[in-house]
Amino acid sequence: MERLEKLYGRRALLLKGAYCLFLPLLHVLATSGSLAESLSWLFLSTVLLGCLYTLPFWFTASAIRKAKKHLHLLRFIALDAGTCLLPAFVSALVYETVLHLTENGSSLDGLYTLLLFFILLPISGLFWLLYAAVNRTSHTRP
Repeated sequence: MERLEKLYGRRALLLKGAYCLFLPLLHVLATSGSLAESLSWLFLSTVLLGCLYTLPFWFTASAIRKAKKHLHLLRFIALDAGTCLLPAFVSALVYETVLHLTENGSSLDGLYTLLLFFILLPISGLFWLLYAAVNRTSHTRP
């Protein structure tokens, strides 16, 4: 339980939020320039973004597994949504807004944010289900 409190302390939440805030921007940088024309690089960088996004969730799942008692997970899920999903979504939205305001508008404006949201939301949801499964089995083991 102490490990979970450390993972969800003020400093850790700020680090998680900053980490997830910069992931979409890192993805945009990785897919800009001459690499942007390669569909395989776009796919690979998107998969890498998804994998990097899961790191905070893996730490939490591990800490839940090591906790010796039944936990109320709603708090952890809400904090994950606020420090992982929301910052990633907001940074993509801000990026596309700035891009729209500084360049000519396009019919594809908002597509990156929408696609990113539909990639990251299922990843988050799967991990929240994993939290419940791990929580259910971790405290019943001898």
